[in-house]
Amino acid sequence: MAIVSGDREVRILTKNMVDSDSTITVSHGGTTANLYDRDLETEYTTAGAARDTISATISITFNVGSTETQFTFNALMLFNTNVKTIKLESWNSTTSVWVNQFTRVLVNNSLCLTFGAIKTSRVRLTLYDTQTKFNQEKFIG
Repeated sequence: MAIVSGDREVRILTKNMVDSDSTITVSHGGTTANLYDRDLETEYTTAGAARDTISATISITFNVGSTETQFTFNALMLFNTNVKTIKLESWNSTTSVWVNQFTRVLVNNSLCLTFGAIKTSRVRLTLYDTQTKFNQEKFIG
């Protein structure tokens, strides 16, 4: 008997690259440590973005110690979120521009998305609107 059902995809994940060394800048307040604390119940919640017409951004610079460092990743996971539409951008240090990787509409409160490998030292998430109740502060668990 197989340990994992044949209709399930097995994924081996590396550690979270967002940690206390990361520099996190947000457009609408909130406790940024809640983005990487491994607690699904304690949420990062925006402050002042409680309209679906107001987008909020989370910019993350990956650091090792205090040194900005490039990582290669191919997955984005969000848990316990009310965000409906999200955009992921990566920083191109050669041209000094943000590169749109994708925009997705979520259909439930979690997202586990895999994609082609991205090598960057910075990412930016834009949270556009909410999915369960309109005009709420956006949150990620």
